[in-house]
Amino acid sequence: MKLIVALIDFSEVTSDLVTLAGQMARATGARLILLHVAMPDADFVDGHERQDASRRGIAVDLKRRHRDLEILQMEFKKLGVDATALMVRGDSVRGNPLEKIVEEVDRLAPDLIMMGTHGRGRLYQLLVGSVTNTVVRRVRRPTLLIPSPHVHG
Repeated sequence: MKLIVALIDFSEVTSDLVTLAGQMARATGARLILLHVAMPDADFVDGHERQDASRRGIAVDLKRRHRDLEILQMEFKKLGVDATALMVRGDSVRGNPLEKIVEEVDRLAPDLIMMGTHGRGRLYQLLVGSVTNTVVRRVRRPTLLIPSPHVHG
């Protein structure tokens, strides 16, 4: 395995996802890309209405997420993992990063994609859709799904 892409959304599953991705990258000698799709034009972020939609509020949020990605990258490098933080801009005003995720995965061509699941239920998936399910169907690459700590079996 040469390249792992971990899709980071800063949700409750991110900690487990990042830990496992780092362990897999270290064990296999793979390069690790921590990919976050920023949605500066979205009214909703992470399934919630944006708290501060002012230009300043959005800039503060983007800087915080970029800093958090860089901190993760530095921590992995300390552990001997070749990690790269990558924050790209998504264009969906509805806050759906799907198209940008698919575009970046196609461009990066990883051997493995790792992403979290949120376990929101069938009604939510029917009405809104699931980014996870759609990514798995569209990217046609091995994908390891990490369940939210709030999803019970």
